[in-house]
Amino acid sequence: MPRIDALSRPSIRNLPFSVRFRGGSGDSINFGNIYPFERTDAFSLCGYFFPTRFDTINSTVIRKGATTGAATGWGLFITNTGALSVLLASVASGVNRINVALTNKHRIRVCTGYFWGMAYGGLSQASDIDIALVPIGRPLEAFATKATPVNDNLTSSIVNTQGLRIGATSDGLRVFGGIQQKLSVFAGVKLTLEQFQNIYHLNRYSTPGGASQESSRWIGEDAVGSGATVFDEVGTRDGGFLNGADWDSQTLFNPRTVALSRSEATALRTVAS
Repeated sequence: MPRIDALSRPSIRNLPFSVRFRGGSGDSINFGNIYPFERTDAFSLCGYFFPTRFDTINSTVIRKGATTGAATGWGLFITNTGALSVLLASVASGVNRINVALTNKHRIRVCTGYFWGMAYGGLSQASDIDIALVPIGRPLEAFATKATPVNDNLTSSIVNTQGLRIGATSDGLRVFGGIQQKLSVFAGVKLTLEQFQNIYHLNRYSTPGGASQESSRWIGEDAVGSGATVFDEVGTRDGGFLNGADWDSQTLFNPRTVALSRSEATALRTVAS
């Protein structure tokens, strides 16, 4: 099979702004009580980050839940050893939670840009969680390999009324240091690998031949890059408040060609035909 012409390969879009998290106390974007997913709800997340440091315990990418008390909720974070991890919890520790991370071969490096994705189908099992992670510029060919779950026994509600935050837990702890861009929420759907590939390689947020399933997108193509409010570019979840974090002109999306595997090149031709 001939290689796809370099000029026709999809490139990651050049976005105008990012949000920089300094890693200080409470640095975050606070959206208030939105997306109170239950353990039986399907949902998916994806975005891009460039971590410059790891917190002493976990660095929060996005979280609806605190670190104290019952700690109910859901979230995605980077451990202090560089493992991307997903949490759905009804209690602070022990049983009644799902906590699964990627294996050592997927360790995140500081000062490297990544595309990440998480898909959950509402089955209350760690096996129901799929995680995508790829350094920007490399092809996304498969979901990442998960390690043995730390906890896999979720039977109680994870719904809470705490604020959803990007860059910190709901109580402002376990902060992220670095920049984040184009973070999306898909409510009610477990995205497939192909759909994550479409988002990463083709900048498409719709299923082949279908309507968009994206519920919210923040810090994307339409980011204003000023003021204290982060707006929802596709949905109605406006009003994210910058708390210590700052707009930044540095972007993970400098124009570059994304390498395609042969199967992806074939898929691209099929979509274009």
